[in-house]
Amino acid sequence: MEQTSEDEYQNTEESQDMDTTIEETQEHEIQEPLLDAELDDPLALCQSQYSELLEKHLRLAADLENIRRRSYQEIEMQVTYAVTNFARDLLEISDNFERALSAHEGQIPEGILQIKRQLENALEKQGITAFSSPGERFDPALHEAIAYVPSDEPEGTVVDEVSRGYRRKDRVMRCAKVTVSKGCNDSQNG
Repeated sequence: MEQTSEDEYQNTEESQDMDTTIEETQEHEIQEPLLDAELDDPLALCQSQYSELLEKHLRLAADLENIRRRSYQEIEMQVTYAVTNFARDLLEISDNFERALSAHEGQIPEGILQIKRQLENALEKQGITAFSSPGERFDPALHEAIAYVPSDEPEGTVVDEVSRGYRRKDRVMRCAKVTVSKGCNDSQNG
C-alpha cells in the first residue's frame, strides 16, 4: 500500500513538472518574437499574436469536430457489428422455426404463426430483410451454391433455395444457400 502511494505521489509530481515545462516553453516561444516586434510596432505585435491565436483556435476547433465525427462513426460501427452478430444467431433460430412450420403445414396453431410474425417484425425493425432467390441468376455476392443439378432452367439459374439469404440495410448478412442449374443435359438423352 505504502509503495503505491509513493508511486502515485511521484507520478503526480512528474506530471506537474511536465505541465510547467510545457507552459514555460510556450511562454518562451511567444516572448522571443515579442522582443523584436515590441521595438517596431505594438499594434503589429497584437495583430500577429491575434492571428496566431485565431489560427490555433481554428485548428483546435477542426480537430475537435474530427474527433466527434470519428467517435460517432466508431460507435455506429460497434452498434452495427453487435446487432449483426446477434441477428446472425437469431437467423439460425428463424430458419429452424421455418423448417418446423413447414413440416407441420396445415396443423399450425394461430399462436405459433403470430410468434413467427413477431420474429420477422423484430428483424425488420433492425433493418434485416430476407431475399428470395429461386428463378434468379446465380450471384456469388448473394448466393452460396451447395449443389449443381441438371434442370430445364438455363445454366446458372437458381433452382432451389435451401436456406434464405438476409440483408441488413444494403449489406448482405448471410448468403442464401441454393442449388444451381447446370442446364439441360442432352448427352444423357442420346
